[in-house]
This record gives sequence, C-alpha cells and structure tokens, in this order.
Amino acid sequence: MSARPPDEAPPEPGTETDAEDPAARAFFESGDEPPPVVPRHSLLRLGLLAAVFVMAVALMARLSAGATFLLFHGRTVECGDVGARGATDTALAPFEHGTWCHLKGVVAYPILVATGQENTSASSLSERHRGQKFISQLEGDRVFLIVDGGRVDVVNHRVEFGNLYGFHIEEEGRIIDPDADPRFSEVGPTLRARFRIPSSDPIRLFDTTDEPLSNWFVGLALVVVLFIAVRSVYSAVMLLRDVREGRRTRRALDDAAP
Repeated sequence: MSARPPDEAPPEPGTETDAEDPAARAFFESGDEPPPVVPRHSLLRLGLLAAVFVMAVALMARLSAGATFLLFHGRTVECGDVGARGATDTALAPFEHGTWCHLKGVVAYPILVATGQENTSASSLSERHRGQKFISQLEGDRVFLIVDGGRVDVVNHRVEFGNLYGFHIEEEGRIIDPDADPRFSEVGPTLRARFRIPSSDPIRLFDTTDEPLSNWFVGLALVVVLFIAVRSVYSAVMLLRDVREGRRTRRALDDAAP
C-alpha cells in the first residue's frame, strides 16, 4: 500500500473514507441534522391509510351484499302461488334473499305504499306515475309486491278500484330481504309500521321492477372501492419501505459520526 504524501491532509470525518453510504456522506457535507427514525408525518400518513383501508373494506362488504344478483339474473326458480304455499311444501323454492323466481299472487290489502315522486304535470296517469314504485302485501306469507306505478295494468286497476286490492300477478321478479339489502333499509320499517308486523317476523319483497343491467353503478362502485383498498395497501407498503430506509440511513450516519 502506498503511503499518503506528506503534504496531503488527513481525511475529514464524513468523507467517503469514513462513511460508505452516499446518503450519510451527503448529510455530513450539507451539515444538516439527520431525520428522525420514524417521521411524525409518516405515522399520520400510515394511520390515515389504515383508516382508508378499513372504510374501503367496510363499504365494499356493504356494496357486495348481493352484488352478484344485482348484476345478474341468475337461475329462475319456481316459487309457486304465494297464497297457497304450505310450510311442508318442499317442492317450491324458499324465499331466499336474492332469488330470481316465478311467482303467482294476489294483493290482499288496499293499503298502498308509494316510493318516488309523481309527475304532476304529465298528461296521462301512466306518465304521471312512471318511475314510481307501488308496494302492497300479497295474500299468504308476508311477501310484498313491488310494481312499476306506470304499468298499464296497474294504472287500469287503480282507476277501476282506487287501489291495488285484488290485483293478480304471475311473473318473474327478485326476492328481497329488506333487512339484508341497504337499498331497502328504510322500506322494511315503513312496511312493518303500516301493516303492523312485529320486527321479529321476517318479511320479503317481490320486486318485479328489478333490472340487473340497470344496477351497473353497483359494479362500478365495487371496482372503485376495491382500487382504493388496494392503493391504500400499496401506499402503506411504500411508506414502510421509506421508514425502513430512513432507519438504515440513520444507522449509517451514527456509525460514520466522528
């Protein structure tokens, strides 16, 4: 090894001879104080990302409650005549939440619950109630019919009788448990109050207005929320990596200090 020339000054602390890490050398050359091992803003960001992830997962779970049946019809099952169903009739499909079924029935009460706003400026009753949904209880099990208020047969029946009492249906629709579907979270309590049904007794909705393709926003919301959850995890991983690098740099600075 060659000796250092007599006129060459000894290396200063913090030079490459004493600090192999480039980041450590940069700190010594600049004279700045080394950063804390875990910056305060990093802890705040990590907490925020954790909160975002928890909220995204909770929202995703809420949206995905029946998301598959919101987006697809599924297999049509035979639910029979709701007024003639017996407790021991095993040949008919049970009224499970999300089932797409073929059902017969007749409205058993004159009570009618309407959702949505009617168009008072429309020239016909069909146009006036288009977009509204009428709900009334069918005869037999506690199943409530949901129909489009603008349907011609619904309008004609209401014109003749003033309500939907005695209105017959035989068609396909979606069985909904209002206690399990956030879209109907306010409908269930309203129906229980109007028809005097205890909160402990299960009820079902037979929605003839359900159109899975019209629920595209549910699928879009799920994709957005899933992206947020994945992005928050990625950001948290990157943040932890930066914290680990900061600790490594701090150790290098401590080792290289004179």
